[in-house]
Amino acid sequence: MAYKSLDSITRSDIKALGISDDVSYKLLRNLQDIIHGSSATPPERWIEISRQILYPNRPFSFHQMMYYGCYKDFGSDPPAWLPDPKVASLTNVGGLLERRGREFLGDDNYKDPVSSFSSFQEFSVYLILR
Repeated sequence: MAYKSLDSITRSDIKALGISDDVSYKLLRNLQDIIHGSSATPPERWIEISRQILYPNRPFSFHQMMYYGCYKDFGSDPPAWLPDPKVASLTNVGGLLERRGREFLGDDNYKDPVSSFSSFQEFSVYLILR
């Protein structure tokens, strides 16, 4: 099945998943607020969608529509799960990155423990192989 990008999803698309008319209206409005509210990256946008409009009582097909719409142009390996940045900071690696991430990766490459994890992984491999 070909999924639409988030900004192409319509109320009819949502209703076609078995979601009532009034709920589909609210969901589309919330989705549009998320899309137009910031210039977030797909993972950041996915976090907002997960927090604001995805609930267990929504059809799985709606969750799929949101996920694949969010990551439509992301590439071949979109993340399946994103840890909460606050929780990630409490892990050993997260704590290390919080304390010394800028030192290890540089000011331009370090953002936070979650989004900088790939850079830290490359840095770690570099240290081992040199």
